[in-house]
Amino acid sequence: GTGNFNQTGGTNTLNSGGTLNIGYDSGSIGTYTLSSGSATLSGGGSVFVGGQSGGGTGVLNVSGTGVLTISGTLVAFPNTPGCAVNFSGGTINTAALNFNGVPSLFNWTGGTLNLTANVTFDSAAAATTTSNAFGPSLTLGNNQTFMITGNETLGGAGSFGLTLNSGSSHYVSGSLTLNPAGTITQNTGSTLYASTFTQA
Repeated sequence: GTGNFNQTGGTNTLNSGGTLNIGYDSGSIGTYTLSSGSATLSGGGSVFVGGQSGGGTGVLNVSGTGVLTISGTLVAFPNTPGCAVNFSGGTINTAALNFNGVPSLFNWTGGTLNLTANVTFDSAAAATTTSNAFGPSLTLGNNQTFMITGNETLGGAGSFGLTLNSGSSHYVSGSLTLNPAGTITQNTGSTLYASTFTQA
């Protein structure tokens, strides 16, 4: 069937590893729109947008002042056309990302993305990992803030390029390590912060 969940305030909490499935089953069409208030998945709980092979179509919209906190993984499946995570405002806190090798599933145009774990961005890593969620590069623009609550490494066995354009911000609470396969391009009007910086 078709289901639409529009959250414009209040709190929505799934405890003890519960999952939020949006358009997960075959033939289903699901949309979750979070424009204000908060949605929290604790205890390792994850969000699944769409389903695996034979699954349905899922769309997650986060905008305005909405806050989505995921203790597990934000997963988007490319198997069914129309699946997407549309992120234009508010905040997404998550421990991990999995876009199944299709970074275009994550339409990020504004808001704060906070990864709450150590991460190495590496285009040669497995397609289902946070390391390869954005492919070989990520460009941040106006009204985009990228936070790492932990340590960040750019480049590994494969390359990774991070570009900060005007109006964007990147904060790393721990150490930021730039390996030979990693690049950072910082343009006028952007902000970059890390507790420590190492060029390996």
